[in-house]
Amino acid sequence: MSELQQEQLSHISEIVGTYSADPDDPTSLEVLLVLQEVCHILEISHYEMVSIFGKRTLHTLRTWGSNHRENGSAPSPRRVWIWWPGSPRPALCKILDDGTIARMTHKD
Repeated sequence: MSELQQEQLSHISEIVGTYSADPDDPTSLEVLLVLQEVCHILEISHYEMVSIFGKRTLHTLRTWGSNHRENGSAPSPRRVWIWWPGSPRPALCKILDDGTIARMTHKD
């Protein structure tokens, strides 16, 4: 069991939740892989890792680098993470055809 306090684990979980929203984004996966490695260094238990990352995200990270996408298509290059002024965390946005950036809705 790690020496981290519950509040610290909650902060890590919140960051993981932010980047888990887009598992097809290579940058998000890189952030999650780094966070997973930090958790290993901090000796966070498997139970806590499942609580922080969730089973699906842990599976995605375990299979990272293999072709686990069923349709084999590449991730959309028309998305970007933006840290809007005054926002507590970055938001996934889309790049429109004219090059402007717009916040994504749940339909996107």
